[in-house]
Amino acid sequence: MKAIFTSLFLLLINTSTLASEFGKGNEEAVRVSMHYLLANPEKFSGQLVSITGVLNLEFE
Repeated sequence: MKAIFTSLFLLLINTSTLASEFGKGNEEAVRVSMHYLLANPEKFSGQLVSITGVLNLEFE
């Protein structure tokens, strides 16, 4: 029983560490909208980009 609690505790600690790093992004990346990137892909060839945009999925 003690091993189960220890395993759960370690899993929660690991998950919270990963969650705190999520969404920080890379400061070296060029921020660009998805629309602009699709319109001008040659401008960003070989560069690290951070894409911003909205995805709208609909079911008909």
